[in-house]
Amino acid sequence: MEYLQSLEYLYSRIGQGIKLGLEGISSLLEEVGNPQRSYPVVLVGGTNGKGSVVAALSSILSFAGLKVGVYTSPHLVTVRERIAILEKGRRRIIPPVAFSALVERVKKSIVKDSFKYSPTFFEYLTAMAYLYFSQRNVDIAIMEVGLGGRLDATNVVNSVLSVITSISFDHKEYLGETLREIAREKAGIIKAKTPVISGCNGSTGEVIKEKCRECSSPLYSLGKDFRVIYFRENLKFSEIGMQGLKQVYTLKTYLLGEYQKYNLPLAVASAEVLSSLFPLINKESICQGIGGTRWPGRMEVVRHRPLIIMDGAHNPRAAQMLAREIEKKKKFKPGRITLIFGVLKEKEREEIMKILFPIVDEVRVVSPRSSRAVPAHILQKEGLCYNENIRVYSEPEESLKNLPSDSTTFVAGSLYLVGEMRKYILKLRGDRNYERV
Repeated sequence: MEYLQSLEYLYSRIGQGIKLGLEGISSLLEEVGNPQRSYPVVLVGGTNGKGSVVAALSSILSFAGLKVGVYTSPHLVTVRERIAILEKGRRRIIPPVAFSALVERVKKSIVKDSFKYSPTFFEYLTAMAYLYFSQRNVDIAIMEVGLGGRLDATNVVNSVLSVITSISFDHKEYLGETLREIAREKAGIIKAKTPVISGCNGSTGEVIKEKCRECSSPLYSLGKDFRVIYFRENLKFSEIGMQGLKQVYTLKTYLLGEYQKYNLPLAVASAEVLSSLFPLINKESICQGIGGTRWPGRMEVVRHRPLIIMDGAHNPRAAQMLAREIEKKKKFKPGRITLIFGVLKEKEREEIMKILFPIVDEVRVVSPRSSRAVPAHILQKEGLCYNENIRVYSEPEESLKNLPSDSTTFVAGSLYLVGEMRKYILKLRGDRNYERV
């Protein structure tokens, strides 16, 4: 199967929608030999910060000399970003040839008359990831949970560690109407007598504690068992002082945003726990790993003049964190603030608009290229009560034109939008990475 054919076939499965449950993915993995059993796995769940924690933890482990499989979602430019191998800080996404071969391998299993399940797009990719990591003989895989936890396709392993970042409202139609209900679903990745790293507090933290007691699983919580001592940042890098589970660290990171003081300590504590399995994980590899972490599309500066910063901020909690960054930027760099905004239909867009629109000078609304995108003219109509200066752009890229050189522009609301805009700017900069599909 040629690469473009494999993409077309894989994307045809988006019509399967979302199917929460483990029976189908378990059957599929059994058909391909249960590759997920051939290496240790860390599951990273939560609402916000999952990707940053996965990126930082995998970077740390790679600097400790490990070959690390990394599975994340969604992607920004190419679907192949979701499946990668990290070694010595260098990230290699799955090549087109290997990607096509895996699509074909999984397809052979599901077209059998004896196989009665039709996997979703996410289940198909998850099976491909587990299979690829087995083929590449990784030392460990770090898997970002997709939706929820208990019934998510990644949750088919006896993980050696479960990490739960923060929990807030998202996907209520699948996970529940209250934070406790959502937390119970997220806590479903906790395994019996297996350590848990948690960034949760309040009612969600209590749910995590209850689940850990039920499973006799040791729990290490941010703010209790490890903590941030100080946090400093400028427009180029951040510095975090923290008391870990074992040592005190001074961490320098190029991941911007105050919210990283909640994410990166989770990665550090996770690495400390994993050092019992991999003794080469030490203070040096932890500091190197944090310094070498890159995670595009999250408070990422993609252009300096005019200053353009991209951040997904696709739910109310993430929008609140972005709002703090916008207010700080007003102090660091006075000048006009523009927000380029697009969102998908299932997101709580009114809450996000209520948080972000009033604090910027201008809003440029667009529709991400997705069948699930909210039309830009609807965003304008709904957002006028929060900001009177809203303009509609028919093409997302058009919204980047005619920005004052001394202004600051934030692109937010959807990682799909961030991916499109990032690809466009890479093209303008002459970076050939934009050509990947």
